[in-house]
Amino acid sequence: FLYFIGIETYFTNTTKLMRVPLRAVVALSGGVDSSVAAALLVKYGRHVGVDVVGAAHMTNWSAASEADGADSSAPPLGCGAEKDLAAAVADRLRLPFHHCEFEADFFTLVFRPTVDAFRGGGSANPDCVCNRAIKFDRFAHHARRAF
Repeated sequence: FLYFIGIETYFTNTTKLMRVPLRAVVALSGGVDSSVAAALLVKYGRHVGVDVVGAAHMTNWSAASEADGADSSAPPLGCGAEKDLAAAVADRLRLPFHHCEFEADFFTLVFRPTVDAFRGGGSANPDCVCNRAIKFDRFAHHARRAF
């Protein structure tokens, strides 16, 4: 996931039209895909007018989110390893790193409505809701403020 801060803009100088590079924040999951994408964008982004200004990791769920009586022998979700890996990638790429906590928003805006829809016999697409409510709303606002 990549969030562009603002849109590509052009402005006119008295003699020529100048292109202003896009500023981008990469979201790092701690996995291989987002890490490689970030590394490639850092390395080659300037060639296509993209300046990567930071990286962020989102925590949307954790062991504390689990219902009472959850299997305590199971490894906790969002145990922190992913955040640590994402931070290490950002450090290696020399990018400022921010961690975003969206657990309460995720529970209220994504998880609870999904469960309610299933209980009522409906169908829900939590991925689409998460993209709209968390990634493209909460995360985008965080990226603008943080970077």
